[in-house]
Formats: sequence, structure tokens, C-alpha cells
Amino acid sequence: SDAGTLKRIDYSLIKGGGLHTLLTTTNVTSAVSEVAFTSNIDSTYRKYKITWDSLIPATDSAQLNTQLYIAGAYKTDSYYNYVHREFNAGGSVGSTNSTTNSSFRLMGDGVGSDTGENANGELIIYTPSDTTEKKMISWTCSHQRNDLEMCHGIGAGHYNNGESACTGIKLYMSSGNIATGLFKLYGIT
Repeated sequence: SDAGTLKRIDYSLIKGGGLHTLLTTTNVTSAVSEVAFTSNIDSTYRKYKITWDSLIPATDSAQLNTQLYIAGAYKTDSYYNYVHREFNAGGSVGSTNSTTNSSFRLMGDGVGSDTGENANGELIIYTPSDTTEKKMISWTCSHQRNDLEMCHGIGAGHYNNGESACTGIKLYMSSGNIATGLFKLYGIT
């Protein structure tokens, strides 16, 4: 009888997230201009997830941004189309959006750079190898501003200049470097 026996449950399957396979880890312990994933994003998985923990910018109040690597280059043109909604502990709600930006902006307010201020979050890249669909991502991020007010944001966007395969992605701050942070890339079945 199984009565009274605890069984391990894989929560990722329950929430519909699929199994996550860790592909790459980047631990930033001294300042870098970006964290890039330019390998392991291919047709092996239909979805890829990038997570970041304890991200602290070198420049106070900088926001986290991301660009896609398509056809051998990071796309820096003005075809990033996104919407982002952010809530903060002070009760205000803000949104940012663009149909002509040069990156996806993953935060509304910037994150503080002092001890105890940091950002944590994740983004998902959907069907990066499919050449019949726009490259789409979604994200969620929680962080503390430089006044220690807690913020939580969600967003989604797509790259609106063709359907070529995406084989990489980079994360970087709107100003200055990434001082510290733990970044991981997962394939999702």
C-alpha cells in the first residue's frame, strides 16, 4: 500500500513547463559587458529558458536588456516589438512598450547596485529554429530599485524582421556592466 508514503513529484511537469535540461551556466563574479549564449540554441528543443539570479548591475538603476543572435549577428536594428508591465511595492503600475526598439527591455524601473539590491528572473525563447515564425520571447523579472522598493514585471515580444533561425541571445545592462549574477540556459521538452 502507498498510504502514508510520500512520492517525488516533478513540479515542472505539473505546471506544464516540461522537463528542463541544463545546457550552460555562466557565473559572473567580476564585471562583464554582457552574458551571451551563442551555442546550444538549435533545433534540439522547441523552447529554451534563460534564468538569472542575484544579478547586480555596476551602474545604479540600469535596466536589463536582451538582443537575439540571428544569421550570424546580434540584431541591433529597430525591429524589436514588445510590451512590459511592472508592479511595485509602492502600489504603482507602469508599462513600457515599443514597436521599433533595438532590443527587448526586460525591466521598467532599473535595479539598484548596492548590497542587498538585485534582480532575479527568467525568459523563454519559443521555437528559435523554426524558419516560418517570428522569434518570440516572454519573461518575468523581480528586482529591487535603488530605494529598496520591490518591483515585479512580466513581458513578451517578438523580433519583427523575418523568420530566420535564432541561434543565440545576449543579456546586458542599459548602462554599464553586469557586476555579478548567475545565468543558466535550459532546453525545455
